[in-house]
Amino acid sequence: MPSFSDMPLSRMMNFVWYMLTRNADEQGRAKLRAKLWMPPKGVEPTPESPWSPANETGAFGALRAQLGVKNG
Repeated sequence: MPSFSDMPLSRMMNFVWYMLTRNADEQGRAKLRAKLWMPPKGVEPTPESPWSPANETGAFGALRAQLGVKNG
């Protein structure tokens, strides 16, 4: 079996998602998806927070570049 360091990022992320959701129903997957993408309740994202608009945009841009996805 190849190591994680040899695995393409897109394949590794699919594996991680599978491991997190393999025993979950659709409602459980939806709850996890919401938990991953939303800041904690009552917390306003600060500029250095990963949930700030600038940092989210930068993170998605970096992931898109690493996956080789072009704008358009």
